[in-house]
Amino acid sequence: MTTSFGVAAGESVARPETKLRLLSVSVEEVTLGSAARTHVLELAAALKRQGASVEVVAPPDNGPVRRNIAVRLWRIAATMRRAAGRLSGHDILYLRAHPLLWPLARLAKARGLQVIQEVNGREADIFVTHRWARPLASLLISLQRAQYRDATAIAAVTQGLVEWLRSLPRITMQIGCVSNGVNLDLFSPDLPRHPDSPITPYAIFFGGFHPWHGIETMLAASRHPAWPEGVKFVLVGDGPEAPLVDAAVGDPPLSHRIIRFSHRDQRTLAAIISHAMVSLVIIENSHGKAETGLAPLKLFESLACGVPVIVSDQPGMGDLVRKASCGLIVPERDPAALAQAMAEIAADPARISALGRAAREEALARCSWDARASELLSMFDRLKVFNDTKGFC
Repeated sequence: MTTSFGVAAGESVARPETKLRLLSVSVEEVTLGSAARTHVLELAAALKRQGASVEVVAPPDNGPVRRNIAVRLWRIAATMRRAAGRLSGHDILYLRAHPLLWPLARLAKARGLQVIQEVNGREADIFVTHRWARPLASLLISLQRAQYRDATAIAAVTQGLVEWLRSLPRITMQIGCVSNGVNLDLFSPDLPRHPDSPITPYAIFFGGFHPWHGIETMLAASRHPAWPEGVKFVLVGDGPEAPLVDAAVGDPPLSHRIIRFSHRDQRTLAAIISHAMVSLVIIENSHGKAETGLAPLKLFESLACGVPVIVSDQPGMGDLVRKASCGLIVPERDPAALAQAMAEIAADPARISALGRAAREEALARCSWDARASELLSMFDRLKVFNDTKGFC
């Protein structure tokens, strides 16, 4: 039985004959293209491949998320009701941490289930994205901290979050780092060129057009004199800062350089990424969001496509890029440095190839969802989730 949290791609943990029965619950909207959807569904599929029985309960995907707060709260309550009705027949309740899941976590514990909290950020991050919740900050933080204290174990997506959790009062359970991952079959260097992909060299950004994703910094870099001539800048996604992108598309000095697409399905997106010269992951430390480290899906998906990355110098992703030698690192909110890095990488095709090979090798070695599932199963083994009557060796 392995007890290590570090498991290579393709390596699996030996499981007992009786399946581990896990109920995975997310009250975040798992709409098409969302990070929550990718993480929840890909991790569940990987756990199933390694012998676990997994049932996922999440809000139904009814298209674009409604902004109405009352509707969102109703969907959260409905999701918890469905999950409560599915607790029997499971050994573990695996929660994508959310303050309002407190009643479900308490019910599961009362019924003897092991409760594992998956932590993707600090509670304070909620109030950056959802400003309406700020008057309720004390209550929501208390509800989430109570869940942490009651949990059997916590799986955090960055080492910085692990350290933050360990610093909280009365947090004594096992805490491990189980990061984001990538589907290595879907995101690959060998995909055919998609009709949307420019023929000329291009840099790509994909994901939500949010302030902390460096949209303004990247657009300013693309205007900078150092940006390499003939290199397009492709942005795929949508979000609050879409008007900035659309304005750049219509700006005559940039209209020949900026290409904007709305959200694409993962197969189309992977094909566009795989033919990029470089992928930009320029996340900024808005309201302290980056202080506990970053492990964004877009980073792993870029690596898996064999594409070099240019990342902002944030804990977690900066450390990974340095260690794997798979890209360049630039200071935060520095358009000139980003433009210079673009020029540096565009001028050296041999370096692009070498960085791309290192990126794919890193993804193959350590970043698959199967590796993440093995890390979780290793955590469950260490917790002795099964007792002898359930076949645990």
